[in-house]
Amino acid sequence: MDQIERIKHMEKNLNDGLKAVGNLQKAIVEYIKVKKQIEELSAYYGSKIWFQDFEDERNDMIPKDLNRGVLSEDGIHTLLIDDFDLQKMIKAIKVEEIIDEED
Repeated sequence: MDQIERIKHMEKNLNDGLKAVGNLQKAIVEYIKVKKQIEELSAYYGSKIWFQDFEDERNDMIPKDLNRGVLSEDGIHTLLIDDFDLQKMIKAIKVEEIIDEED
């Protein structure tokens, strides 16, 4: 690769890196802000209260105009699985950092 191609290539690397790091920083901040809400949702899901709310929704006791995605088993379950997978990714990053420090 000649000098011009190298500089163009490295400039693309810089711009792509700046964009990706910036996006990830914003996402991490947003995630930290809602982490307690996810934990609260996890405690609610499958609890006696959730089952009562779920049953009342099935018996048409909940207003039809009320958003109630939280009573959909798939919605919460998907979020909790995705959060679990995210936690594994975060742990993998930490392990990689430890390995890099040892080298």
